[in-house]
Amino acid sequence: MPLTKEQLLAEVEDLLRTMPPRETICHPTDENLRWQGRVAAVIDEWDRSKAISLGGCLDKLHGIHAVDQYEGWRKLLVLLHQARYDLRMQTLGPVNVALLHGMVFDYFDEVRKIIEMAKQDLFFNTRCHDTSPRTGEIADPASGGGRIRQTIPRKG
Repeated sequence: MPLTKEQLLAEVEDLLRTMPPRETICHPTDENLRWQGRVAAVIDEWDRSKAISLGGCLDKLHGIHAVDQYEGWRKLLVLLHQARYDLRMQTLGPVNVALLHGMVFDYFDEVRKIIEMAKQDLFFNTRCHDTSPRTGEIADPASGGGRIRQTIPRKG
């Protein structure tokens, strides 16, 4: 039975999380070879046409020249990220966004993008906002002082 796109996305993200260090990924250890075999299986399931380019990446990764090994590692990483973002666009959309302090306009732009991509319900975690202890409402910075009802029950 083939994996769903959500299951494939979880596999790709786990591959990226458990990727061997760049310094040792080209060593033919059992752990590295198992990980690379898993990469091949996941990429083949995601897009069979990409499995051909993966073979070239792995060949370079196991080459004898450092330049080839670096190119194989780089192309392998790009391929895994391509699979991740392709599957994310087809399933979840963006999972989270990181912004630097003070980037207010970027924050609201990212919130707008997430709202536009919502296919069903959309919930916001309001733990970081100024919450009124009496009403369970948070200040809405976009409305000039309006309030938004908190959708997640507070403990306490």
